[in-house]
Amino acid sequence: MHGLTLALSHRDLKSRHILLNDQFTAKLSDLGHARNRPRTDLMAGPVFGSGRWMAPELLTSTARASVDGAAADVYSFGVLLVELDSHDLPYAHVLEDNPDMTETTLHRMIVDRQVKPEIDAATTSCPLRIQQLVMQCTTYEPEDRPSMADVVVQLREIARSQLLTRLDTIESAILQSQSQRSLQFFAYDSDTEEKQSEGRRSF
Repeated sequence: MHGLTLALSHRDLKSRHILLNDQFTAKLSDLGHARNRPRTDLMAGPVFGSGRWMAPELLTSTARASVDGAAADVYSFGVLLVELDSHDLPYAHVLEDNPDMTETTLHRMIVDRQVKPEIDAATTSCPLRIQQLVMQCTTYEPEDRPSMADVVVQLREIARSQLLTRLDTIESAILQSQSQRSLQFFAYDSDTEEKQSEGRRSF
């Protein structure tokens, strides 16, 4: 989307707007807030969307000013990765600890860098490279975030690495299983031969 001649920024990227077909291929929905802009242009105009997924620059008092829509989408994608890992809404733990907190207060905390989306390294089984990618995507300054093209490259590399790791694990398990069966066979063969020898000696 971002790589089109007239680049398209979604501006409201979150899990609810990602649909899966019967082959589990992800499709973006709800493009009502999206805007076509020349690749060199910035996104301007009123900001819509869902605050918990939005980049800090969209939550400030100057949110109606020019904002880099592509960088904002990258931030939202990072929040989405956190959501997928936690199986919960972004910042759910913050609101659970502060039940009287309003969404507006939460947004102010995000802008003031008091909270940020992150994967809990102590409890997650998420690969380290995904955790690092989340940190890159949710960097506070828009210009310091990777492009979505860079994100795609990293995700493909991570997927390839994970596949190779799984294949190595499967191969190791197969070899171990074969080794155990061989040991069992030799143990059985030796035991059988010993019993046959004892039988011959008894005659």
